[in-house]
Amino acid sequence: MHFVPLRRGGKLRRGPLGLLQPARARSRRGAQRIDLILLPLLGFDAQGHRLGNGGGYYDRALASPRAGRRPLLVGYAYAAQEVETVPAEAWDVRLDAVVTECGVRRFF
Repeated sequence: MHFVPLRRGGKLRRGPLGLLQPARARSRRGAQRIDLILLPLLGFDAQGHRLGNGGGYYDRALASPRAGRRPLLVGYAYAAQEVETVPAEAWDVRLDAVVTECGVRRFF
């Protein structure tokens, strides 16, 4: 996974999953240079653990040493996607917050 800026008027193309993404990915950014990352999820719990699609893409991309500042990690979901417990491993990166139709839930 690579983080690239999305510029107004920039050209987009369909990626491997059919989602639109910047057509040119010349200026890649490390996660530490980003202020906010919105993360998709299938489920979340009250401790900020996130259930994704099982590929670990976000966990690997965000697992680099966090020297200095780090991005705010915010999931987006429906409130009904909150579950009692999401199984978590040591390498799983926790969310700082989740935004639902009911508001913002902070975990920090």
